[in-house]
Amino acid sequence: MLIALGEVMHELLDMEEQREAEHFAGDTFNTAVVLAQLGNNVAYVTAVGEDALSEAFLHNCKQWNVDSRFIQRSAEYQMGAYRIHTETSGERHFSYDRDHSAARYLFRDAEHLRLLLDEMGHPRAVYLSGITLALCSEVSREVLYNWLDKYRLAGGKVYFDGNYRPALWADVRSAREACAKLLSRCDAYLPGLEDEQQLWQEESEQVLVRLSSCGVPEVVIKNGCEPVIVLVDGKRTDVAIATVDSVVDSSGAGDTFNGAWLHARLRGVSGIQAIPFAAKYAAAVIQHRGALLPPSFWQQSDNQGEAIL
Repeated sequence: MLIALGEVMHELLDMEEQREAEHFAGDTFNTAVVLAQLGNNVAYVTAVGEDALSEAFLHNCKQWNVDSRFIQRSAEYQMGAYRIHTETSGERHFSYDRDHSAARYLFRDAEHLRLLLDEMGHPRAVYLSGITLALCSEVSREVLYNWLDKYRLAGGKVYFDGNYRPALWADVRSAREACAKLLSRCDAYLPGLEDEQQLWQEESEQVLVRLSSCGVPEVVIKNGCEPVIVLVDGKRTDVAIATVDSVVDSSGAGDTFNGAWLHARLRGVSGIQAIPFAAKYAAAVIQHRGALLPPSFWQQSDNQGEAIL
């Protein structure tokens, strides 16, 4: 089993037409859905409320084949929400309402988090992001680091996307320290170049120099439609990806890429060879509204990308 940890939110698109169903998304949840749709056994770790919206989300998990056994319920807090505002270019902006997020209170409770991590046992791989870290208190982050240390000593694999969101952090120093500590505990790092530049206030070449010597065995740096940069033990390879002529909504592109890339890696494909496969799904999601590819995509997909594997 693979396990992803983080926050899921009610996704509100900036559209005039009536939605046929509630939509839910969140960076690590988006990746979990891709992994599940590609045939992996994946569970999600978060917390939601006991209201009707949270019930709808749990039903949504079942539809996506995402295991919900580790999802906690709260009578006091609910699921957060965010609205996507999309420009004509496909670039997006977000507005959030997460003051009463059940996930935030789960990850801030160090003892509750420790018990939940122990309950997870020994999954095949763990996936988390900078948003997961931002949800945690300093004490609960230490609980997470300690658990990851034991997990990796027992042979577990950790995959991480920095996904820096300034509004979630008290200050940039805390974000840098937390991400650096997680980097020392992961087997592959999957950041976006823009996030790295913003977090560390660096030019692109400075980012590459720093990550080349960060000690992570494999770093895969996404940069929109530009070539993906792969650093394996510090050695750089640039992999060009196909461009998309018409971008409808760029949200979820990196998360979708990560899920498809991780699926390929777990099947034994090299990190470089996995990139065209991952880029195929990232290109598809930006031609749809919302952070997740619709069920119709997966139902109609001929899985031509599998040939790459």
